[in-house]
Amino acid sequence: MTRTKGGLQRKIKTTKDYVMKKSMLVPLIATTAAMTLAVAACGSAGEASAPSDEATKASVESVDETSRELLPAEIRDSGELRIAASFRTPPLTMLTDDGETRDGLSYEMANLGAKRLGLEPVWSNIIYPGQSPAIAADKVDIVWETTSVDEERIKAATFVHFANANTSVLVQKGNPSGISSMQDMCGLSIGMSRGAVFVGMVKEQSEKCVADGLEPIEQLTYDGAPSGRTALQSENIDGYMSAQPDTTYFANTTGGGEVFSAVDLPEIPPVKLAIQLKKGDQVLAESLESLVNNMIEDGSYAEILKKWQMPEAMMIDKAEIIG
Repeated sequence: MTRTKGGLQRKIKTTKDYVMKKSMLVPLIATTAAMTLAVAACGSAGEASAPSDEATKASVESVDETSRELLPAEIRDSGELRIAASFRTPPLTMLTDDGETRDGLSYEMANLGAKRLGLEPVWSNIIYPGQSPAIAADKVDIVWETTSVDEERIKAATFVHFANANTSVLVQKGNPSGISSMQDMCGLSIGMSRGAVFVGMVKEQSEKCVADGLEPIEQLTYDGAPSGRTALQSENIDGYMSAQPDTTYFANTTGGGEVFSAVDLPEIPPVKLAIQLKKGDQVLAESLESLVNNMIEDGSYAEILKKWQMPEAMMIDKAEIIG
């Protein structure tokens, strides 16, 4: 069998291939379990022994059979999960200092998720405007990075909610423009990524400014966060509106923390971050929903967020399908 990828035909790995790989892992898992029991037996009577790091890792990365069985047969048999991200939205998806190595919270979570589904993650670097067309053209299966959910996007795609993000504004160090709320943006210039959920928020606030007899907000959109941060650092805009993970990361890391400050906007409800997939693809959505919920339950979800020093407010108790 073959499956289209970017206009090319590729050979599909069969379920038999997966079973063979899985059977090869059985002796290793059994050996690890036996070693763990042996170590426990060496302790004194009644003394509990913690599982080894190897055993814990094997458990976390073992195949989630329930979620795997829910996959569309085409994806399950292909052996691959094709994922798109822009790698321009630290700390969720990004390139390290060498400009080539991929990293980030969403990148790590998606890679683990693919392994739990018994699939190999295959990544494509696609910026926002091209992500939805790539899904529609069957070049990728999902987008997993910082995609936020709003009413307009729900009309065109199906999502699986995997995290929350407070809304925040990146400003010059010390916040010289005095932004502490949406109302404070009246008469200022605010940048956002093109297509982001924040665009509608700022437009609505600008209309309120005018209705209150204040100056409207100068609204500028950019192809990505890097362009927005450059505009802010060059003092071409007063603030760059984004999700809290993004603003917090750059406030802490740019110029040793001496260039930007991050200001949270508590009056705005948290934004839902979600995995994006083709509109109406309920079969894949149910598999991913099950996957994320199982990762939440076994603790691997929280472990990844804590590793990237994300606030507890970003964590969710249960994934859900939206749209």
